[in-house]
Amino acid sequence: MQEIENKNNKESSYKKALLKSGLPFEYEVCNYLRKSGFIVDFEYPYIKDDENGTQKEFSYDLAASYISIGHYLDFQIECKYKMEPDTIWCFLPNETAYMLDINTTSFIHEVDAFSEKKDLLKHTSDFPSLAPICIKGVEIYGKDQTNEKTIVQAAYQLSGSFTEKIIDDFYHEINLLLVKDTIFYQIPIIVTNANLYLLKTDITTDEIKKSDSIESIAENHNILLYTPHIDLIQKNRNFQNLYSFLLNLPQKTIKDKFKTFTNDIHHFSEVQSELPRLIAIVHWDNEGKNLQKLIDYVKKYIWPTQEIKDMILEKSREREERVAKIRRKI
Repeated sequence: MQEIENKNNKESSYKKALLKSGLPFEYEVCNYLRKSGFIVDFEYPYIKDDENGTQKEFSYDLAASYISIGHYLDFQIECKYKMEPDTIWCFLPNETAYMLDINTTSFIHEVDAFSEKKDLLKHTSDFPSLAPICIKGVEIYGKDQTNEKTIVQAAYQLSGSFTEKIIDDFYHEINLLLVKDTIFYQIPIIVTNANLYLLKTDITTDEIKKSDSIESIAENHNILLYTPHIDLIQKNRNFQNLYSFLLNLPQKTIKDKFKTFTNDIHHFSEVQSELPRLIAIVHWDNEGKNLQKLIDYVKKYIWPTQEIKDMILEKSREREERVAKIRRKI
């Protein structure tokens, strides 16, 4: 009897240890992406300063690329497998994102400053919404355990290499390394088996005290769009790296190929230093339906149907008419 009990404990131990490592989860997500036509590499490493100012190697779990003529989609993926049953990630709604010109397509970051091609929609707010935008979250597990670092650290892993990836894309655009003029897209994603919840608007602490379930104070979602915090140290590092790259380019390259919202590389570097704007967080189900929904959304945005194009144009015309009416009244 003791031998059987020891054997069961040993089997249980290896299962727990293997799952806790996160490797099987990464492999499962990787296999799904490969079957969906992606080229996937495990672990994308990069060097940056840690909190003590010492250079250290960091990484995110999966680098997945989807390549089509004229478009290169770079999915940066951090996987978070939670051992505790019914783990919850609960977020606050970000109701002021629009004030920073952030909308539900803003997790799709176009890198096209040196490309002759331009994205047709370019983060239009009229594109159909994928998911709510949130900000600040907490992990809840066990009876009353919380962890505020898990979500922040996952986002940190993705944002740490963002500027370096953009610089590499610019280098490809300038030198036409893919032969054909190409728009690159950086798409940061956290995939987790935790359940995603968004607190209801204007919720109060008193309402939370009186609630009898998470569903009474928050809505369950399969996908959320998370607003990461890019601290001043990270912003400064991003700015210095990008500005130095642009400053060392030949002036002819800047004059002939630099086509963006500004001609000032200093201003451009300041704006880009605050990326990523949003990170998509996807709840993993066994069949990968939620991740597929996000992939389909990205493809629809990059290769819109004529119906979507017509809808965007119509909404744009309606907005222009409203603005014109207001101006006539003034």
